[in-house]
Amino acid sequence: MDKKLLIPLLVAILVTSTLAVTEYIYTGTLLSLNFNINTQQPAIVKGISIDLGTLVPNETVIFRSNTSIIVNEAGLYNFTLNLAILEEVFSYYNLTVVLSYEYNTTTIILSYTSNFINCCISQSLFTGVYNVTIYFDGVVRSNPAITSYNGPVLNVFYEGQG
Repeated sequence: MDKKLLIPLLVAILVTSTLAVTEYIYTGTLLSLNFNINTQQPAIVKGISIDLGTLVPNETVIFRSNTSIIVNEAGLYNFTLNLAILEEVFSYYNLTVVLSYEYNTTTIILSYTSNFINCCISQSLFTGVYNVTIYFDGVVRSNPAITSYNGPVLNVFYEGQG
């Protein structure tokens, strides 16, 4: 083969193969990681996520779920609802949190009705592992302002030594 033809042919093959390799089309993430290594947190809250599916106006929603909280530092903990979301979707709701530690059980009731709102409660917790049961019942508004949501509804804050 003639050298005058061979060099341009090799250059053409090299350029074509380079273009083919660099033209990727992003199609999605296969794996994402999200974690925190807890070295100084006063508590580890093992969050839960509930998929309520597709709701309809005036539907009654009821669920129960279990999780745990590991309290590393005794003190006052605040349980706070995300009212901005719940009030826009539910005309009524009652969220009950039952904390069980050894032989002690504490019940926290957070609720919203037409004339009563209880959105946050502070509770003294000892060091240890608490089994947590969450009960929820509510009624979807006839015309909810929010039609889709994926995020926090109940948060726990450490207030310090009580």
